[in-house]
Amino acid sequence: ALSSGGAGASAFTPRASSSSSSGVVHATLTPEKDAAVITSALTSSAWSPPTVPSAALVASSALRMADSGSDDDSSPFSKILSGLGGGGGGSTVEDAPNAPAAPDQSAGGGEPLPPMDGGAPEALFARARAVVASDLGVRDPSLLASEGQFRWIGPDAEGTGALGREEYLAAGKFFDLRSAFPDLDYRAHDYRLDDKDPYTVRVTARTVGTMRGELRLRSETLPPNGKRLSCPPETISVTFDPITGKATKLVSGMVMDRLVGNTAGLSGVMAAASVAGAPPSDWEIYPPSAVVARFFGRSVKQLDEPRSVLAPFPETVMIQLAKGVIAADNGASDPDLLSPDFSFCGPIVGPIPKDDFVKAFGDFKLKEAFPDLDQGMTNFRVDPYDPYRVWADARGSGTNTGSLAGGEPTGMSYNGPPEAVSFTFDDDGFCTRLTAGAVMDPSEGNTGGLGGVFGIFYAVGRPLPGLATRPLSQNLGRIQRRILSPFTGKDVDDLISEDKPVAEVLALAPAIPTPPKIAPAAEAPPAEKAAPPKKETPAEKAAALLAGGTPKPKAPPAPPKKKEEEAKPPAAPKKKAAPFFAAPDAAPKAAASPKAATPKVALKMPAPPKIAPPKIPPPLQTKTKVAAKSTVKAPISDEPADPVTDAFNSFFGTGGGGKSSATASTSAPAPSAPKKKAPAPPKAVVKKEPAAAEQVFVSASDIARFRAESEEAKKKARDEESAALKAKKGEADKRRAELAAAEREEAKKAAAEAPGKRKAEAAARAAKQAEAKRAAAEAAGKRKAEA
Repeated sequence: ALSSGGAGASAFTPRASSSSSSGVVHATLTPEKDAAVITSALTSSAWSPPTVPSAALVASSALRMADSGSDDDSSPFSKILSGLGGGGGGSTVEDAPNAPAAPDQSAGGGEPLPPMDGGAPEALFARARAVVASDLGVRDPSLLASEGQFRWIGPDAEGTGALGREEYLAAGKFFDLRSAFPDLDYRAHDYRLDDKDPYTVRVTARTVGTMRGELRLRSETLPPNGKRLSCPPETISVTFDPITGKATKLVSGMVMDRLVGNTAGLSGVMAAASVAGAPPSDWEIYPPSAVVARFFGRSVKQLDEPRSVLAPFPETVMIQLAKGVIAADNGASDPDLLSPDFSFCGPIVGPIPKDDFVKAFGDFKLKEAFPDLDQGMTNFRVDPYDPYRVWADARGSGTNTGSLAGGEPTGMSYNGPPEAVSFTFDDDGFCTRLTAGAVMDPSEGNTGGLGGVFGIFYAVGRPLPGLATRPLSQNLGRIQRRILSPFTGKDVDDLISEDKPVAEVLALAPAIPTPPKIAPAAEAPPAEKAAPPKKETPAEKAAALLAGGTPKPKAPPAPPKKKEEEAKPPAAPKKKAAPFFAAPDAAPKAAASPKAATPKVALKMPAPPKIAPPKIPPPLQTKTKVAAKSTVKAPISDEPADPVTDAFNSFFGTGGGGKSSATASTSAPAPSAPKKKAPAPPKAVVKKEPAAAEQVFVSASDIARFRAESEEAKKKARDEESAALKAKKGEADKRRAELAAAEREEAKKAAAEAPGKRKAEAAARAAKQAEAKRAAAEAAGKRKAEA
């Protein structure tokens, strides 16, 4: 999974932002204004939000002045642009003055991240820049949601699935591209919002760097060679939680044009390996049929870096030219819009010359197959690194009610994933190159992660062979998921788990209070019954906590005596043989300060028996909340021997050379009082955590089950609707066939009867003529007789 654009492989340091509150905006400004802003950037040591130049100015400056084709990225304007965009050469988060920090931290002296503010675009863009500046969260895990809520999706996710938080961070630390490319600059630009999800930010990046350090791969370590890395444009998508503002889904390494750069269309770790002299095999990248075709066909040459810094027309004209090509069915209905040397290129197919493309695209007749086809083109913008090119985001949809490539309509809906489309023009306004089908998020839509025509055929129930559309690794991964589908209950196209996030589960349970506000003195049971002369055991105190009360504050007993009581099983009280989680007959009185009582009980909690606990009443207690928090925050440590490294060892099969974090934590001495931020989990707390986690996720399992039932009901309704549509279509086709057959029979009968009718009519005419002749002869005889 990680060799095709692993975690650290697509960590982009922003350079020139071209975003605005309404999406992507480019504007043409005067040189005087640009010079003023550039001078301000050079003389200022920090870049605060009130003095930030507009995104349009940065994009316009990059469009008119940036020389992205230069092999040396140390030009004066590149440094200026790096300062404005927040990334350059080997800069880190501490060096980037505009890299926003996490909500509770400060990344290099930058301004704190703005609040979510109901999903304001500028707030989302600021958080996206912070994620990008921190190597996509690898150097600042606090920007990512907790384990179970965060997913990373890469180019080979169809074969390996999505990675969780711990696996992603472990992979990022393992590959560590920044150590191999100290001047790594991902040139992130075109920050924009998704047209469907207002909390998803997409950004385009063009990675460059020089290999001056060792590159560690899974099976070998490659020495530095001083070669220049120039990756193709790729898309990064970051989805944020609307409440916490943390990244819950990250998609990176999605190449938009494989013929750009010097990495053979690769991104991330695979691109770095290609530059280091160990490129991956074509069988890992392309479908088998494409590999065979590439072997016997002519090699495809990578495009040269554009040298021009000025667009042939104003941005508005460039966008209108692109929309004109779209309106003409990408030039199929009006080939005059395409230049004679036009070519089409997709992620797998191409380059295809003009005549072949016009014929092939015209034969599909998509508008006849999908009368309600909506291409969903949004976010038109001019590429600041290639001013002759216009980019757009596409998300097609429609219903197959007509014939597609000669096949019968299926009545199924097509909902495509977000795709990147580009149009390149010449100085005369003719389209010279078209790219399409580059999927930006394979987890969306119903095309199985495929883009372009491949995705359309998949969505309507007529998928092309996997050997022609997916690499072998993806085919094997899908076969495995299909085999396990009856056991996992997940569809083969599900890349992201449907488990409810913990934050969402807690939000759905308003009865769960925060620890400082819990003082349920009124809810405590009445006065104690005749209590035994000995002091209450830890089991009784824990049961009181789980039942809704707070233990009575008492002076701690002598340690030896307490240890003897801890050694007893939970059913030690002789009054009743009650389970551990059952409330005792005599509950202690409520304490005035829950904070003082909670640590005392937690530090001496015995291990819970393997008995399914009953459903927890709505008011969840303080210790349960604290234990759940420690469970989430424990794996986030940045220490070399933390649980992240253990997760990495298990993920890559390298063994666990040393104790795990859980084992180490059980041997740590118990502190006198728990810490607020990172409590040292003593043995009792570690044993208590599974029960706490079990309590927190009781409602989550129910919610997951309800969601599964809801999804099943929706799927059933969709199937019934599709079946009804198919039935209606079948009836209509049957009626049309019957009418056509009746018409043919009538025509056949009329054709068979026509000769007889013509003969009868001829005989009648002959008889009539003979009768007329006879009458004329008789009349002539009469006249002769009379004469």
